[in-house]
Formats: sequence, structure tokens, C-alpha cells
Amino acid sequence: MKTLMLLTGFVMALLMVSCQGAEIPTTTPSGTPAPSRQTTPTPIPSSPNASGAPTEMATPTVVGVATSTVGIPAEARLKSQCLEVVPRLPSEVAPSGVVILDSRVVVNGRYKPEAYLLDMATGKTITIEHGGSFIISPDRTLMAYDSVILDKQDRILKNDLVIADASGQQLKVIPWEKEWSAMLGWSDNQHLILSQPDEVAVWKPNTLLVLNPFSGERQLLHPDFPRFLDVRGTVLPYWDGWYGVIYDPTLTRAIYPRFVGDGEERFTYAIWDRAKRQLVISLENIFVAYSGENDMFPRPRWSPDGTQFVFRGLVHKSEQLAEFELYRLSRDGQAEQLTHLTSIALVQDSNLSWSPDGRHIAMFLDDWGTYGQQAHVAVLDTTTLDITDYCVPVMYTGGAEPPIPIWSLDGKQFLVMGWDKENHTHVILVDIAQGFAAQIAEDMEPVGWMKAP
Repeated sequence: MKTLMLLTGFVMALLMVSCQGAEIPTTTPSGTPAPSRQTTPTPIPSSPNASGAPTEMATPTVVGVATSTVGIPAEARLKSQCLEVVPRLPSEVAPSGVVILDSRVVVNGRYKPEAYLLDMATGKTITIEHGGSFIISPDRTLMAYDSVILDKQDRILKNDLVIADASGQQLKVIPWEKEWSAMLGWSDNQHLILSQPDEVAVWKPNTLLVLNPFSGERQLLHPDFPRFLDVRGTVLPYWDGWYGVIYDPTLTRAIYPRFVGDGEERFTYAIWDRAKRQLVISLENIFVAYSGENDMFPRPRWSPDGTQFVFRGLVHKSEQLAEFELYRLSRDGQAEQLTHLTSIALVQDSNLSWSPDGRHIAMFLDDWGTYGQQAHVAVLDTTTLDITDYCVPVMYTGGAEPPIPIWSLDGKQFLVMGWDKENHTHVILVDIAQGFAAQIAEDMEPVGWMKAP
């Protein structure tokens, strides 16, 4: 019944849009067809006439409730700059750095265990065999990945955690330990975060291991927060291995799902101060959902400098209307509403991506009329709060949202991936400085952008 009520609010929001006759932004570009599929995953080179490079359970002492401060008009600050997706990078464009592309070629029912390091300045590629789950250090000089070698019966022969540079050179190889379930990210340029599930109480959130792969230093982060959403019968968020808790880069703030009210029927997000062991703020004014069988878990995304995070809130305006908007929160819980889009579009909730300087957020918008089928690429300026819709279409597959956009080092470009009707992927570079979009690869997924060695 709780889930039904929540879904009713979501549907009614959609119905209110159609009843009010709100205009839907144009989402179809002028339409250069995607090039035909290659038989193997192959980066698409730049035009041949390019000159040069191709292109605790302690009782909190302070509890706050977040309120939003809105300083922009009620209407959405949305403009369209529709880009035609061309089949190759323009000859005058020379991006820099090394892009990591994970294979999306299906062999014997699974993705081919290969990745490719594409030098954007030269167009040359290096193949990494048996690699997956790539995560890139904040300074873009190191990558960590899981290297798995299987026999013909899919039994694991060798499993390692590998640290390498942008040339593919392995700097450290650590045997994978049985307690580890996934690599989650880098907290800084020296420390990895890995997930360790509770094998007894499977509904409990995972303990996290902070590992220095070079010195062997280790630290455990235990998810013992007050009123945690971790009782039987509830479902915890699962964000690419982050199971229930998202930490900031300094590991001093944690965002977790927390029961609100007298019982265990509803939950919100809360910010926890690990140093003071107290609750910083509870976010029920901008996000409340039902705990039983719920699957609405918008992922918080910390800014590169760790001073703030964004996520998509859920505000019930009435029994018939819900709003889904982006909010920005400081480490101390000061909140600001960033978007006013519900009447015309829905911001996807788990693939928001900060530019390296924290100025822009790349995101995907769903039109209500095509919800769950196709999104389009947009960028929010976090200073002006203007939103630019680039009208670059990205199709879904199997109900999955597109993966997070991958920014270039200078924050002027980013990569997105979508599927076509034949379930093949296409990697598109969007340049927000020069205003163009071009396909650079197919049957691959972009998973990182590093400094050139």
C-alpha cells in the first residue's frame, strides 16, 4: 500500500503536467544517423584531414531539518542549444587526455573482458585484458581495476586488484580478498574504498574498507548510525556498490537513509558527522519516501572539493502532486533548490556528474511523454542556475538509466553513452565550450578520463 501511494503521487505529477498542457522541450536533434556497427569495439578516428592530433549509535546532540532557499523564479531556467551528433570528431578539434573505454561486445552471454585506453590526442589505443570496474583517482593519474581470469567453466583462476597509470603500466597488484565485494572509489589520491558485506545479516549495510594500496594501511568504516534503514523488510539503496551510505571525500561526513516519524514506514536522508558522532541534519523537508519495497533512492553526488553535494529531492505537494527537483546541500546541511523542472521534465536521479571545477553538472532529462524510453543530455550551471538542454538523445535499455557522464580534465567536454534499437552502445562527446557533439566509439562504455602519461 505504501508503494502504491508513492507511485500514485509520481503518476499524478505526470498527469498534472498533461492536464496543464505544459510544453515539452524539443529532444530530437536534426539527426545524422549513427554509423553502422563494427564487429569489434573500435574507437572512431577523427576526420582524415585533421591537422596534427585527431581529433554509533550515539544520541545526536544537534538535530536540524533542512529547508530550501530559493532565489530564482518559479519557472524553469531552461534553454535549448540543440546539437547534431556528427559521426566523427571535427578535424579542428583535438581533445587531450586518455579515455578508458570498457567493452560492451557480448561474447557467450557476457561482455568481452577487455578495456581500451584511447589517447584522445593521437587516436591510438592500448588494450587491457581481463580488466573491469575501473575507478579513477581524483587527480586523474591512477586507475584501479579488478582483473579476473576465468577458465572455460567460468571458474576463477586468478583475481587481482590492479593499480595502473594512464599508459596501462601496472604499478601495484594485490590479490583480491574474499571479504571484498566491490571497489567503490578513491577517497583521495592514495586511498581506495572497498565494500565488505555482512555475510550473516544480509539486509545490513556493508562495512567499508579504506585501503592504501601502496603502504597497506587499512581503516574500517562501520555503518552504525541512529535510526538506520536496515531492519528486515526494508530495502537499502545500492549505488554501484555503495550500499546504504555515501561518504564525502574526507570521510568525515556520511549520508544515509534514516527512518522518520514514530515508526518505520517512511525514511529520508540524513547527514552524519563522524568526528563528533552526531546527526548534522535530517532532510525530510526535501525528501521523504516509503520504506517498504521502495526503489526510489536518488544518489547523492559530492562535489570534487567535498564542500557540497547534490541529489534529486522528492516533495509531496499534495496527495495528488509530487515534485522531483535537484537540491544542493552544504556539509552542514544548508539547502538550495537548483531546478524547477517537474512541470516539463524529470531529472534522472543517480547519474548526475560534476565537472572537475565544480561549476557544471551534466545530467539527463526525461520528457514525461517518453519517460523510461529515451532521455536527453543537459548541463546545469551551478553559479547562474541556468540549464542548457543539448537535445542529444540517449536511449535506455532494459529499464536501465544511462551511465554517469565522464568529464574531460578541463571541464569543457564530457562523454555520454546510449543504446540503439539493436542494443548496441554509442559513445558521444559533447563539447559545451565550442558547441558540438560527435560520436567517438561504439560497442563500448566510457568509464574514465585520465591525464596523458
